[in-house]
Amino acid sequence: MHPIKVVLDKKVYEFQVGEYPHHDEQNCKLNVFKDGKLVANFTPDRHHILHLCKNHGKLKEPLIHAIADSIEQIFPHGFLKLNKI
Repeated sequence: MHPIKVVLDKKVYEFQVGEYPHHDEQNCKLNVFKDGKLVANFTPDRHHILHLCKNHGKLKEPLIHAIADSIEQIFPHGFLKLNKI
């Protein structure tokens, strides 16, 4: 798991990001957790841009985009095994 912080409208949100170990084209690659609960899944396209798979936590769209942007900034050259970082 890799912790990330997202600031949106002067509020700080803390999440943990984990990589799905058996990713294929049919499954989401990244899981985002808040307080131990799965809140969203993302998958990168071939250009390493994240796309939302499922919004389990019913997060608002601006927060979803901020989470994706934060993860993309950490890994600008593609996604590594997050649990090894």
